[in-house]
Amino acid sequence: MRGHLDGSAAMISKPINLAGTLLLGAPLAAPADPPPERVDDVRPPQIHWSGDWFRDGNENRIDDDLEDLVDQGAELVDFMVTFRREDWNQSRADLVAEVHAITSDYGEGVDRDFTLLPTLVVLQVEVSSPLWNPYEGYLDPLMAELLDNEELGVVMVEALHQFVPSAISDFLSADHVVPQLWDPATIFAGTQGYQGLLAIVDSGVESLGNDIIKVAGGYDAFHEVEGDSSDVTALPGGLWHGTRVSYVASGLAFYPETLGVAPFAGTIDVRIADAGSDTTTSDIVITAFDWLYLNRNNTWNIPGTGPPGIDLVGIDAVNISYADSGPVAHRFVPGGGGAGCATVAPSNGSDDVSRAADSLVVLGGIPVVVAAGNCGLYMNGFGDLAAAAQAITVGAYDMGLDPAGTLDDSIFPWSNHGPDPYGKPKPELTAPGTAFGAQGTSYSAPQVAGSAAILRSQYQTASPAAIKDALCAAAVESHHQQGFDPHWGNGMLEAAAALDSLASNPGAPADPANQGAER
Repeated sequence: MRGHLDGSAAMISKPINLAGTLLLGAPLAAPADPPPERVDDVRPPQIHWSGDWFRDGNENRIDDDLEDLVDQGAELVDFMVTFRREDWNQSRADLVAEVHAITSDYGEGVDRDFTLLPTLVVLQVEVSSPLWNPYEGYLDPLMAELLDNEELGVVMVEALHQFVPSAISDFLSADHVVPQLWDPATIFAGTQGYQGLLAIVDSGVESLGNDIIKVAGGYDAFHEVEGDSSDVTALPGGLWHGTRVSYVASGLAFYPETLGVAPFAGTIDVRIADAGSDTTTSDIVITAFDWLYLNRNNTWNIPGTGPPGIDLVGIDAVNISYADSGPVAHRFVPGGGGAGCATVAPSNGSDDVSRAADSLVVLGGIPVVVAAGNCGLYMNGFGDLAAAAQAITVGAYDMGLDPAGTLDDSIFPWSNHGPDPYGKPKPELTAPGTAFGAQGTSYSAPQVAGSAAILRSQYQTASPAAIKDALCAAAVESHHQQGFDPHWGNGMLEAAAALDSLASNPGAPADPANQGAER
């Protein structure tokens, strides 16, 4: 727990390496001679693609997954349309209206737009195969209307990696993860919320204005530079991985459907990825943990609305939605598979980064929440970080609708699961694995981390073990499980019940600490 260690960050003259401190489709046919003239310049200028969130091998601004789906016979498809951030900020309403006018001629059309991402979800529109070829350009009329319009400025038409029914919120004010934990009406009014501090160890958190994510400080572990750092997976890559992860934990916007678990919590932005890609090394991850350890008892200011300028001491929880593949770590690729999973071998938790995570829990007294990984279709067990014994490892389930239109929770098959070769009882629990039309354990983990931050902010003397026990004890068994399950762990996250469970824990104070600066 915080405050039980001798000394402080100010008394330590050089970094401590926490890793060593803990004891314990088929190609197109060749054209006839002479070949048609190849279509060039299908993309807006200065748009370059990077990362593995979507595949665009032919650089036509259509996600290869979507092209593959259509080539396999799909006539009605769902997808997302992404714009440049600056265009979205300046003319969001006009872009929504124009895309709606285009897509509604082909089916249902625009279903929703987002504040965090410059993205529209388009559902059940009719397309024809092929969507594009390199000699004639966009063959499908809908793709031609969307992508040949330079003034519209579409960056990417991305395959929808999740089923997004209109009746289900992407975020937690409308589902069964945080019922009764806070009153949405007061959150929307900016008058009530749990203050806490949550470190997001990821690709960076993008500053979007309006205090949608309340960044209280940060550190670029890749360059060893203090201060908040931008999300390296934002445009041109378009993923916003760290930004999405942060929003799921603590995002705040004063209207429905876009609230994270702890909407008034502050974010400590710890970037571990290089601007040239979204990969990092184990040494960089350990550097991030070292920084968190040294700064664990600092005072941070949570900026922004309702109420502004709250000073809080100490980090309440850490979220890590990155995987480790031996010497090189990478974020969890949605759906798993491919090169990402091919390089992951199950860990027994003795690797350097897992030991560093364990040390941050035991020596730093901070709950650490780790995504289980998305390689469950290809491996049993967990990679480095997710295998850490002291970490809270989180799998992902699908909070979707069955054909009858009722909620039907089922585990995502790609969510990493046990039993691992070493018999470790993981994951500890599960949470919904979807956010902004994306899916992955990257988004289930911050729901648990946001909950852990709330628990810690209310019961500051509770140890990480007590918080972990409370979350596990409160988890609700899925109807697919009986007792502890290698896929579900202890069950589905129930944040409010975990708060009640911690209240009866002997290691916690009799009454919750007051919110705000008097924590």
